[in-house]
Order: sequence, then C-alpha cells, then structure tokens
Amino acid sequence: MLDAYEERVAAAEADLLAGPDKDDARSLGALIARLAENVHRTRPGANPCEATDNL
Repeated sequence: MLDAYEERVAAAEADLLAGPDKDDARSLGALIARLAENVHRTRPGANPCEATDNL
C-alpha cells in the first residue's frame, strides 16, 4: 500500500513540476520541502493541510 501511495505522490509532484524549467522546479521543490519541515516542526501532530491554513 505504501508503494502505491509513494507512486501517487511522485506522479503528483511530476505533474506539479512539469511547467517550470528544471532549475525553477528544483527551487520550488526545495522551498516546498522547507515549508513542510517548518510546518512539521511547529505543529508536529497537525494535519499538514490544516497546518498550512494558518501560515
């Protein structure tokens, strides 16, 4: 089941990052990762979608 979800996430990331050029896509991915880390650090038990509503 985990493999199936990882494949879905990878496909969603590929769709999201298909528009920008490779450098911009890499930068966007890094910014999203930093945002996710910050959300997790400040609200470790929160649902990420709900936590980002308060940013």
